[in-house]
Amino acid sequence: FFALDIELKEGKDLAARDKTGTSDPYVKFKADGRQIYKSRTISKNLNPQWNEKFCVPIEDITVPMVLKVFDFDRVGNDDPMGRATVELSELEVGKPIEMELDLEGEEGENLGKVAAVFTITPKNIEDRQEMTRRTPKRSASSSGKNDPKIPSQLWDGIVSIILVEGKKMIPMDDSGFSDPYCRFRLGNEKYKSKACKETLNPQWSEQFDLKMYPDSPMVLEITVYDRDIRKDEFMGRCQIDLNQLEREKSHKIEAELEDGAGIIVMHLSITGLDAKGCESDLDAQEIVKSFGLKNTGKKIKEVGWLQVKLHRAVGLASADLGGASDPFAVIEVNNQRLVTNTIYKTLNPNWNKIYEMPVWDIHDVLDITVFDEDKRGAPEFLGRVVIPLLHITPCEKRLYQLKNKSLEGRAKGHLILTLDVIFNPIRAAVRTVNPRDPKIMAQPVKFKRQLLQRNIDRVNKLVASFVSAGAFIQSLFTWQYKFRSGFAFMIYIMLCLNFDFYIIPLTLLLSFLKQYVMCMLLADRNLNPEESEGPEDDDDDMDDDDDAPEKGKKGKMAAITNICSTVQNALDEAASMGERFKNTFNWTVPFCSYLVCAIFTIGTVVLYLVPLKFLLLAFGINKFTKKIRKPNAVDNNELLDFLSRIPSDVQVVRTYIDFIRE
Repeated sequence: FFALDIELKEGKDLAARDKTGTSDPYVKFKADGRQIYKSRTISKNLNPQWNEKFCVPIEDITVPMVLKVFDFDRVGNDDPMGRATVELSELEVGKPIEMELDLEGEEGENLGKVAAVFTITPKNIEDRQEMTRRTPKRSASSSGKNDPKIPSQLWDGIVSIILVEGKKMIPMDDSGFSDPYCRFRLGNEKYKSKACKETLNPQWSEQFDLKMYPDSPMVLEITVYDRDIRKDEFMGRCQIDLNQLEREKSHKIEAELEDGAGIIVMHLSITGLDAKGCESDLDAQEIVKSFGLKNTGKKIKEVGWLQVKLHRAVGLASADLGGASDPFAVIEVNNQRLVTNTIYKTLNPNWNKIYEMPVWDIHDVLDITVFDEDKRGAPEFLGRVVIPLLHITPCEKRLYQLKNKSLEGRAKGHLILTLDVIFNPIRAAVRTVNPRDPKIMAQPVKFKRQLLQRNIDRVNKLVASFVSAGAFIQSLFTWQYKFRSGFAFMIYIMLCLNFDFYIIPLTLLLSFLKQYVMCMLLADRNLNPEESEGPEDDDDDMDDDDDAPEKGKKGKMAAITNICSTVQNALDEAASMGERFKNTFNWTVPFCSYLVCAIFTIGTVVLYLVPLKFLLLAFGINKFTKKIRKPNAVDNNELLDFLSRIPSDVQVVRTYIDFIRE
């Protein structure tokens, strides 16, 4: 076996295949009867500069390697531009040989030249396995026994893509709109998105993975078509050179289609690699310094830095017939997504990987989900861990219990993690009162009878608290408890005689401090997860009845389901808003409560020193001139943005209760 290193440099005086007198050339390499590489396409150029390097294993060097050049056509088949043959057996072993290959047409005519450098090197079996399979090292402890028959991961990595949206697409229909969809191609891996009807700004919100094999080109091809009844029309295309992207990092890419046909927005990461990790070159002191208070003004949008050391999992559930699983983990922070490599035939996978992510919102959560790889279908869920970034204990190695999909019950197994988060508190505070980035792949909530009942109970609980407060105030007026009513009467008279607007934030500040003392004194916060557990049975979903004999009955059922879902979600929003107010005062998220205390302290001082009319004047000027000063600013409500960072009672039970009890 031999390793063949090829550096594809350039083409010279290639044949013109387009009406404009140019071509869009790319090169295919074939050896041992199969395609081993495909170069990127250079648009409108007869002297293209590729400058691409790759290495492939060759079994038999007596078989010539064939090089073919094609002209890419947007419509129809690609036109051949010539071919050349390289006799690998004539190359000097271990020495780079630069060659200018003459391209010949079907009738033997000269169609230009291609310059490339070839280096062939003999290798042993171990080197071949490293090149073609890059098999991960496994120990007996990770697999339960030293079994040489354990299969290896056949791909080099995974290109994980979240397709977000398209912008400024060109109209293709008479109505002035299009029905665009995307095709993605990475070597032999392909994906086709859904079509969005009658829009120039499609919202796809799809997630998919493309596997990278040893002979795959490192160029991701994206083609956009308009869905039509007869034949889909080509809209535009673009290419992304994956060699230019950092591994094990999430990248937000806005890829422009050729000829101004539009923009494709996506989140892309090259992950699932068999490498030790992506530990930063910066040491801890430099990272801490970069997010220190002195550097607050630099990179104001980057709030912090997160490091995840995924050591291993223990005691996972068996998903295969042999009593084992093929586990891999998906690590997510909002729209950032990374995937580990798969460890085969084990319930105790040992990853020992390090991942680093930028933190854009300190109120995000780290979501790690473990799946079992299934070669025949979708991966099977094994367990999930959700950790709020604000509740991470830096550099502490600890065991995390896996939970089910809804996070309301336990799953079998644990994850062993070491987490570290560093953030700038001022940047985090500024981000807290700005709109939260929506999660692209958020799933809509389906209607469930038990979920509707739970939301009704939550609203009733809030209404009961207001009724209780009203009854308490009424008891003061009726002198049901004379001492309490007399004390309240004295306080009321003092406030009326000495009232000023700064007393309002001062009173709220004192309420926060009183609640803080209560939380410190009471070990139990009266959080009972059993009271807020969600529906365990999904059989109550009111989905469309596919077996209904009449179409009209299906339509009525769908209408009822939509109405019930609307009521259910409206109740959830109302209950969540009230619970977030309550949890703000309960110090459920101490960072936010400290921030509110600081705001109330500043508000008290400002209202004491500055007349109210000047504050109202400043407020009005800011609101009226905001669109003039910042035309692209998102219209937001700072109070609602702040409350979106506070968990409701349901979220507390699912995500926060384990950390609050500590």
